[in-house]
Amino acid sequence: MMSPQGDSPPDRFEFRYSIVIPVFNSERLVGDTVDEVVRVFTEAGLEHEVILVNDGSSDGSWEVIAEKARTLPKVIALDLLHNYGQHHANMAGLR
Repeated sequence: MMSPQGDSPPDRFEFRYSIVIPVFNSERLVGDTVDEVVRVFTEAGLEHEVILVNDGSSDGSWEVIAEKARTLPKVIALDLLHNYGQHHANMAGLR
C-alpha cells in the first residue's frame, strides 16, 4: 500500500508505542490491566512503554502502580497530587 505521496507506509515495527492509562481508584483493576497490555505488545513484538497516571486516587492504586513501575522496565508511573480528571491525566502522560 502506498501513501498519497507515493511513499511506502512506515512499518508498524518501526514505531515505539506509548500507552497512557489514567487511573482513578482502580486498585483492583490496574495490575491485571498493565500485565495484559504488556503481554499483548510484547507477544506482538512491538516496542512500547506503558505510562500509568494516578489521578489523585484515594485507594491503593498508587501502590500498585509504583510496584508495576519498579518491577516492569517498560512501565512508567506518574502521580498527580489531586484528581484533575481523565483529560488532564492523559495529557500529563503524553508530556
